[in-house]
Amino acid sequence: MNIQFAEPTLESLDALQAECLLLTSFIDDRPLRGLAGHVDWRLCGRLSGYMQADFVDLELGRALLLPLPGVRLPQRLLMLVGMGRRAEFDGTRFDAVCAATFRHLAGLRQRSVAMALPGRIGLDVALRAAIQGLGQAMARHLPPEDILALELTLLEPMEVQRELSDPMRALTRRLDDHARSVLGLESEALDATPDATARPTGDQASRDWRRGLVRLPPAEPSEGLAGEL
Repeated sequence: MNIQFAEPTLESLDALQAECLLLTSFIDDRPLRGLAGHVDWRLCGRLSGYMQADFVDLELGRALLLPLPGVRLPQRLLMLVGMGRRAEFDGTRFDAVCAATFRHLAGLRQRSVAMALPGRIGLDVALRAAIQGLGQAMARHLPPEDILALELTLLEPMEVQRELSDPMRALTRRLDDHARSVLGLESEALDATPDATARPTGDQASRDWRRGLVRLPPAEPSEGLAGEL
């Protein structure tokens, strides 16, 4: 697993080659705020239009997949994950959003991801709790081979990057060690190339996200790695 940081701006996104852009939003953020709002502007209000048409449901854990061909963003897939109502958001809901996020990503087999953490780190969620919740969600819901191959960019302001840098790199080492312990010697022969043909599984597979919008319900619980970090 490799981790880097970038500012949550359109200029940063233009310089990133991540396959999947992962954003979060509260159901009562109308219009969309923060980076989600900037991306919506770049998409000429498409996300706002889907929300006004009640196509986008930002209840806790629900997600929208939107292919991004031919638009002014280098990423090829946008995932917008709902965080429920702003007034109800706390550490427990942060954990729930992280869990839903990585369950959805596991179904898509996305290994190159740029994401903004749910909520405001240090305000809505304490730094230590955010690191713990993120790590547990990845360990429980991502396959170990995906963890080892993951290229993750966290889109956070500079002041948050400074606070997250050392803890996130320590978390990366723990996740890598944990994944290798599950895979054993097979971890030396992993193919880190993302599966370009991967698509949502189960009922989600009824529509190919590369051809149009897909709404994802809260993902069913799954277990990626045994045990706790």
